[in-house]
Amino acid sequence: MTVVVAKSTWQSYLVRLVGQILEQGDLRSPQWRDALLAVPRHLFVPHYYLQDTSTRPWRWIRHEPGDEEGIRSWLELVYSPTTLITDVAEYAPFDKIIATCSLRAFPAPWIAQLRPGGTALVHLEGPLGAGNLLALHRDADRPRVQGRFLPWWGCFMARRTRPGSTTGSPRPVRTSAPPSTRSTTLNPAQVDGTQMFPFLAQLYLPPGMYRAIQLTDDGTPVTYLACPDGSWCEIARIPDATGHYTVREAGPRPHWASIETAWSQWTQLGAPPWREFGLTATPTSHHIWHHDPDTGPHWALPIPSE
Repeated sequence: MTVVVAKSTWQSYLVRLVGQILEQGDLRSPQWRDALLAVPRHLFVPHYYLQDTSTRPWRWIRHEPGDEEGIRSWLELVYSPTTLITDVAEYAPFDKIIATCSLRAFPAPWIAQLRPGGTALVHLEGPLGAGNLLALHRDADRPRVQGRFLPWWGCFMARRTRPGSTTGSPRPVRTSAPPSTRSTTLNPAQVDGTQMFPFLAQLYLPPGMYRAIQLTDDGTPVTYLACPDGSWCEIARIPDATGHYTVREAGPRPHWASIETAWSQWTQLGAPPWREFGLTATPTSHHIWHHDPDTGPHWALPIPSE
């Protein structure tokens, strides 16, 4: 039903709400204050839903302003900083999906929940923390999404898959085998930052990688890499007099050699930007590609088990 509320009535509620926001320090612009005071919020919330937790399963109960008490309760909620549910029909397939957390891969159920021709915006991030936003499109005739990284860098917070910290992969226990030492011309800073190469480098490394920038016992800053099989390496972040960087490593996997291989591939491609890379994902496989999804170089993207 349509409820007509006198302007003097809804304005009194609105003035109170704007005053609360001002007191909390969340409203600093006079222009925004004037805009808020001009908008009759109740016109955008003709009804709302509250959850009834007394039943199993829980039910959503629709509430509409009716009698005088119902109208008062409705206005109290509408003109307050309370989050109100206005529609509970959140069923697939969806026209668009926006994931506001980083993902290691595109979840297979989302492919089925995105309508053919639909679009998904996701932040794809690897185990070393390198990633970017992707715009993916669902195929019209099969369960597959495909698209490119955006030309600029953007990110969301890490997805929480279990209780506790979201700071990344746990630090693996490294092997007690004595390390070997060599030098490299590849600056370890190349795996930092927001460029495409750090993301590409992750595809050459095993699952469960850990990365940190730390100090050795003598105070030397190093990039530290390790994986669950005990393999590890430290690459000095300050070059020696010849412009080389010292590498100390141990274990069955030569991590820095894998990154050097990735760097060689990267430079052969001409150090391309984010927009030249993309992802193709099906319920059973994911791969990153360069330039063309059918004919360009491909790299398999592991699909996490969680």
